[in-house]
Amino acid sequence: MNSEIFQKTVLEGLKDLKEGQSRLEGDVSSLKEGQSRLEGDVSSLKEGQSRLEGDVSSLKEGQSRLEGDVSSLKEGQSRLEGDVSSLKEGQSRLEGDVSSLKEGQSRLEGDVSSLKEGQSRLEGDVSSLKEGQSRLEGDVSSLKEGQSRIEDKLNDLEGKNAVRHLQMESKLNLLIDDKKSIFEILGEHEAEIRTLKRKLG
Repeated sequence: MNSEIFQKTVLEGLKDLKEGQSRLEGDVSSLKEGQSRLEGDVSSLKEGQSRLEGDVSSLKEGQSRLEGDVSSLKEGQSRLEGDVSSLKEGQSRLEGDVSSLKEGQSRLEGDVSSLKEGQSRLEGDVSSLKEGQSRLEGDVSSLKEGQSRIEDKLNDLEGKNAVRHLQMESKLNLLIDDKKSIFEILGEHEAEIRTLKRKLG
């Protein structure tokens, strides 16, 4: 009787061991599958990280180019402001000469009007540059899509500013030539006499 109980106990123990071993094998198989998925996820993460690093590098290069273009625009804007200031000083001197140069008055009035129109266009261009700069700040978040268009616009603006600068220099030179011609017509001595009369009178 004791032998039968012992045998039954051993059989039940073996059965429990087999069931435990089966569960362990299932757990090991599940662990292997999980490990395989993890390895796939890690590989996918590495690929994504590599793509992200490439995108970040591309963004940095684009940002560097944009900073260079913005810096160039600021320098051009500063030069334009200097030119506008110089034109205003020249315009003030011309206004003083216009009152004593009746023969050249008609030409000077036309030139002064042209200068005012050019000055108005410059103010509009400066305003347009400020608006473009504001749009650039808003467009930074989508650099990859709009970067090429922005660079084209910046290059176009820089070219227009250079052309306007040359045009204004040409007009100012014409005004100076006209003034010299008028002085030659009236004679430097007569111009000095009129200037002296204006100061005394």
